[in-house]
Amino acid sequence: MGLDIDVLKPIKLSKEEQDKFFESGNYLEVDDIKDKLLIFSDFFFKKTQEYLNFEQTFKNLGITEKCNGHGFKREVEDDENSSMGVIFFLEGEKKTRFIKLEDIVRFDKEVTMIHYESVGYQRKGANKLFYDNKEWDEGGCITTLEKLNEHWDKYFSSDNEDRNNFKRNIINKFIEGETFVIYW
Repeated sequence: MGLDIDVLKPIKLSKEEQDKFFESGNYLEVDDIKDKLLIFSDFFFKKTQEYLNFEQTFKNLGITEKCNGHGFKREVEDDENSSMGVIFFLEGEKKTRFIKLEDIVRFDKEVTMIHYESVGYQRKGANKLFYDNKEWDEGGCITTLEKLNEHWDKYFSSDNEDRNNFKRNIINKFIEGETFVIYW
């Protein structure tokens, strides 16, 4: 895990393309940041998406320990039997629990999506103040050059390399009104 900074250019999809857009991998659920992306609302579309309900799954299986994280894993039982599932890291003495995907409760939810092309990218480079101010945690999304330059001065000034990388990889690729920057 670590900070990823992307300059994204929204792409308008036809109805047929919207039905297949998951195959591209370049999509973003925007319900939590929609108010920050209103300038791109013409690119929004609704899609029903399936989610995994770990809380209900734990209840159904009688698991009472707190979950400290999870990851997908293939568990091999023997040469002919293997199953994909989720490994949960439970509170306590490093206990884990493997649950097959088919045993995980699912639910559908309609969400607002946007399809995009990545036009700029940088991994890491932010200073401590960036994290202290929860810019990453708050769904960081920037749509103006003024705000982007403010972040450059404030959060990417710890050393010349980070500063120059942010200028080259992010600011120089950003076009106000056509792209937005997201921290994830």
